Amino acid sequence: MTKKQRFVLAGFVFCMLILGWRCFYSVNYADEPYCISSVWRFYKGDALLAEDWFPAQQLISWILAPLYWLFRLFSDTNDGIMLASRLAYVAFQGIVAVFAYCKLKKYEYFRIPAVMLYLLSTQNNMLTLNYNTLGIGCIFLILIILVTEEKYSAGTLIGTGVLTAVMVLSQPYAVLMFLLWGAVVVAAIPFGKKRELHPLLKFRTWFFVGLGAFLVSVAFAAVIFMRAGLDEVLNGFKYLMSDPEHQMDLHYKVTKYFERFYRYYQYQILIMGVCLVVGFLKNQKIVQYMKIMSFLMAIAAAIHALISQGYLSDYVPIDFICVPMMFLGISIWALGKKKNPLLFWGWMIPAIVYTFCVQLTTNTGILAVSSACVVASAGSVLMLGETFADNKENLSKTTSQVILFMMIAVFILQGVLLLYHRIQYTWWSTPVAECTEKLDRGPAKGIYTSAEDAQWYYDTLDAVDSLELEKDEPVLFLDLAPWLYLYIDSPAAAYSLWTIGEDNFLEEYYEAYPEKVPKVVCWMDVESLKDAAGSSYFLENGYEVVEVDGGIALRNNK
Repeated sequence: MTKKQRFVLAGFVFCMLILGWRCFYSVNYADEPYCISSVWRFYKGDALLAEDWFPAQQLISWILAPLYWLFRLFSDTNDGIMLASRLAYVAFQGIVAVFAYCKLKKYEYFRIPAVMLYLLSTQNNMLTLNYNTLGIGCIFLILIILVTEEKYSAGTLIGTGVLTAVMVLSQPYAVLMFLLWGAVVVAAIPFGKKRELHPLLKFRTWFFVGLGAFLVSVAFAAVIFMRAGLDEVLNGFKYLMSDPEHQMDLHYKVTKYFERFYRYYQYQILIMGVCLVVGFLKNQKIVQYMKIMSFLMAIAAAIHALISQGYLSDYVPIDFICVPMMFLGISIWALGKKKNPLLFWGWMIPAIVYTFCVQLTTNTGILAVSSACVVASAGSVLMLGETFADNKENLSKTTSQVILFMMIAVFILQGVLLLYHRIQYTWWSTPVAECTEKLDRGPAKGIYTSAEDAQWYYDTLDAVDSLELEKDEPVLFLDLAPWLYLYIDSPAAAYSLWTIGEDNFLEEYYEAYPEKVPKVVCWMDVESLKDAAGSSYFLENGYEVVEVDGGIALRNNK
């Protein structure tokens, strides 16, 4: 191995060790176990779209099911499933990073910060394969393949189509990207008669990618209808689309997409506009001076955004620092003399469109969108490298060294901030510094948390154990407690493993699936029935109160 290769390998191993170590600290009791519980639910036999009426995660649960099956091959329970899921996610990121590094070899040193940007980021710092993280990984792989391949074989394109289908199942509105690409291909047909088109604009490329996606769609349909009839799916889809948590006005989502970017990255956006104007002016002496000033302002704005959003802000900084490089790359690309269209139109534009598709899908707005910007930011790093290489001959040695130094400084700043937050930042969980107690049972087995949190965790498990639930008894937890479903490993009597409030579809669900009627209904961390959402329905149906420490339970003794 060369010295450079040894250096890169050492850096990669170091990062993987840090990321693996981080998996053992701090427990998230909401989003993370929910994503795992959706896979568990499919494994237990529930039908997609029919028996699960919550839109998030379930579309990819069957894809992740083999990983869960592998875990259960070595364990009779779900003890330790959260830790195993975290380690699987870190392995997934590592595999994607290695693939990306190998495919981007033409970009030499600049591929390192591009790949590390992806490796060190993760949405909300949640270490799990969910619809956000899997979607980001897929779009990253898709763009790498399409931009780096010199000749598109049918097999490569079909494989890319498979990734496209997984991306769409992760973020359904991403299907708009494929349709928009098809429209561009059709519009380019007349131009193909006059000159050779880039392979990305040829119908053959789009067709074989679509074929790969179609094969996954057929498998998806087979998985659905093997467990449910068309009438069940249509009925479930009706309630799935009625989910109040994701019902937002389209105009609101579109306007907020642009408004919130401008709110948090105002200076960068304004300077990017300046760079786009200056970059396309005629090449005169005054223009060269304006380009230098624009470059300095773009670098300064990027550093300002990284520090303000990644160090001074406490509002999910690990997501927010995925954005600044995106605006910087576009700014520098505009200032360059040569403007390679492939990275801009073949990577940056699709990556940005993907963030808009995420906005249409998500109910968390800028948080999910900013984390998805990491793909566009990685493309921006490559554009910076290409722009620097194309314009290096027109710069003096001193100027070239200064520009390179400034870009490296930005890369290092972003990398340090990402690594810091990957270690330090926690989402709805205990700070790492307070995690001194190792949990020894339940879904979070093997993970360290605070002494106080560990006591609450054990008390909750003991309370559930006191109910003496049978393995075949349907159980309903009317809390945000998907991890408890994993613990009891009993049939879920819920149309959603997320939250079910006072206004719910429980009556309609049990009419459609009477075998799902719960034997036991639990509210953990609730002191009285008046605080227990949805309790009136079960009391009216003859359920009786059961004493349980730290909560309320009702049992159907009929």
